[in-house]
Amino acid sequence: MRTSTLKLAPSAAAIAVLSLTIAAACGGGGAEPTPTVSPEAPSTPAPTFGPPTTPEAPNARFVPAEPPFFTGEESDDPFAGELPGPTGWRVYLVRGEGRPELIYETKRWLQDLQWSPDGRTVMARFRSAAAGGLSYLRGMMFFDVSSPTVATSELLMEHTRLIYPSPDGSQLAFEVVPDDSSAARDVYVADRDKHAQKLEGLGEKARLIGWLPDGSGLLVYTVTGPTISHGLLYLVPLAGGPATLVNQEASYHYQVAWSPEGTRLAYVSGGDLHVFDRASGQSRQVTFGTGYQFAVPKWSADGSEVILGGDLIDLATGDVVASLVPPGQVIDSTLSPDGRYFVATEPCEGYPPPHRIHLYDKKTGETRLLRDCDEAVSAHLRWLPDGHHLLVKEPSCYGCETVTFSITSMDVESGDVVALTDGLEPHAAACASPDGGRVLVTGKALRLYTQDGQLLRVLPAPEGFDVAAAAWSPDGSIFAYVIGPAGFFLL
Repeated sequence: MRTSTLKLAPSAAAIAVLSLTIAAACGGGGAEPTPTVSPEAPSTPAPTFGPPTTPEAPNARFVPAEPPFFTGEESDDPFAGELPGPTGWRVYLVRGEGRPELIYETKRWLQDLQWSPDGRTVMARFRSAAAGGLSYLRGMMFFDVSSPTVATSELLMEHTRLIYPSPDGSQLAFEVVPDDSSAARDVYVADRDKHAQKLEGLGEKARLIGWLPDGSGLLVYTVTGPTISHGLLYLVPLAGGPATLVNQEASYHYQVAWSPEGTRLAYVSGGDLHVFDRASGQSRQVTFGTGYQFAVPKWSADGSEVILGGDLIDLATGDVVASLVPPGQVIDSTLSPDGRYFVATEPCEGYPPPHRIHLYDKKTGETRLLRDCDEAVSAHLRWLPDGHHLLVKEPSCYGCETVTFSITSMDVESGDVVALTDGLEPHAAACASPDGGRVLVTGKALRLYTQDGQLLRVLPAPEGFDVAAAAWSPDGSIFAYVIGPAGFFLL
């Protein structure tokens, strides 16, 4: 079912870098460079840990420890003198149709926003610097918005690479580089009161992938070879005890995704798709000799299919339901929430390369082009919950670390296209409300649209600022957003 053969085939590594660069959207943790586990929480509790798949499984444990929480003098303004305009960040809250409430101002670089599942807390990752300028600092701010007076707390750490809130938002898992080592990592879990525990028993070369969907433990990758591309995946229970080995053969396992119900883990090993079942503690190989080495798995909403690159795979049989783009050439691919439409993008000839968007309709069995090399550079795709509106996010350049994007909404059934930004805008991203009826768009201003592209509201950013991030509360009654100095990411 492949529709074209390209004469120009950018490397898989370049496409992977581009996909990570443009995948960040409002409400998500796009600031961290390492791929993460899918953040959605399961609708039903995941089962308890299955038995280890091998008697040699390491005995993991979490012991009380003091991670490098920063206690020195923090810079008053890490970016002073490096920007022509203001260097502060501000956090706003909008309740219903009310006016924006300023709840916090800081000189730190606020990188994203995320709500706790109970809707009481807004969390914001940030970066800063020590007063001497030598230490890099990362942390998490917590804004309790459950009362009219917003209470603020924070955790600030040195030498921290990754910070992941637990599914319920009560704890943080993070990775620390001890003594500026390029190989060793320390993995910690801490609550907001700085009661921390350190993971032991998996060796020095552990890598944090993220939380298990039910919050009962962590998914950790341990490096077993001379490079980071050779290692094993483990489920590590917070209560301690034998870790559960996911994969039998060491390989590169950062490309992982939990199923919607949180009971199965899809991962790529040796270029093929595997699925690990938590209840049995066993992995099953689904594809054979398919070359998906750099693809990140994505689950269908009902958990029966997985996307790898430009292919849609039936998990029961291992058959490829639709193949839209050859492995190694896909920019992005996604399946509509109802499972009917499968779309994928690939680059065309030229530099910077334009792109084409393929669509496969499972109901009719037909494949057609939504766009055929008539737009610049590449596109990241995201469905709205109605299943026929597709958000298309296009960067200003191909394969670069840009922060400038355009956002359009495309109705794949009628063909109607609505621009949601004024061309390319810094930090442009779109996120749908929990019910899917409204869309927040960041950039030069914060805009609120209906799902079919009707503009409902505009909240302009002050002169010298951009809207850098936004996120909906779980019930959709409140949204928070951050403004930051224009051009701050380009330092």
